[in-house]
Order: sequence, then C-alpha cells, then structure tokens
Amino acid sequence: MAQRATQHLNGKLVLGRPVKVGPGIAKSRAKRPQDRTTRDARPIFDRWTRTDAAEHWKGYADEDQQGRRVYVGGLPRMPDHHTVNEDVRHMFRDYKVEAVSKVVIPQPPTSGDRYAQMPRYLFVDFSSADEARHAVREFNGRMAWGV
Repeated sequence: MAQRATQHLNGKLVLGRPVKVGPGIAKSRAKRPQDRTTRDARPIFDRWTRTDAAEHWKGYADEDQQGRRVYVGGLPRMPDHHTVNEDVRHMFRDYKVEAVSKVVIPQPPTSGDRYAQMPRYLFVDFSSADEARHAVREFNGRMAWGV
C-alpha cells in the first residue's frame, strides 16, 4: 500500500506545489549534520539541560535593563539553531552578546500568496542598552548571509 501511494503521489501537484513522497529511511551518521556535542561553542542558555532559568533571567525586565534586546530580521533559512547562534555571534563579535533567541518563522497569511517567502527574525540580547544601540547603528540595513 505504501509503495503504491509513493508511486501515485510523488511529483503530483498539491496546492500548486509538487509533493515529494518516499520511504522514511534514516540517514546514516555520515550524512547527518554535525552533532552539537562535537562543536566547541554552546548557546548561552541551553534550555534542555539547564535548570537555573529563573536565576539566569532574573532582573531582565527591570527598567534599567530595557533596550538591551534587538530585533534582527530578514534572515535566510539556516540548518539549525546552533548554526544560527554561531553566525549571529560572529556577526556581532565586537559586541558583548548575552543571548540569541531561536529563529521565529511567522505563519503564512490566510489570503494571498500562501507560499511567499516569510521573513524570519530573531532577537539578540546585549550586555547593555548602549551596546545594543551601537550594534543597531552599525548593522541596521546592512546585508548579511547573502540577503
């Protein structure tokens, strides 16, 4: 039954786009992206293993801490969060970056071209509002990652 569905549906147009249908075969270790454990850098806050979130983010919403978070938009598709974290930190290497959020991909609009490229964005937290302002002045409108 699965083989017949694969043969019948592969390449058919669904909502104006060709569907790729094939067997679910696990990739070999050689073809998988590099494991996070083999890389040097780690995200500042690894939500899966750390248990001190309340202490880590304590005071972040205080009035004197406002202005440290910067919106970074128009991002291309990137393979994983670790790559995003490394690339964003490299881009802001002259600044004190405290945290890089996950990439946010908005839902497509309910009308119009549902398959239009949706702008991806994230947030970067700097050590101070001054650092954030300087980074915005330097990078606002600048092309990065070929986009």
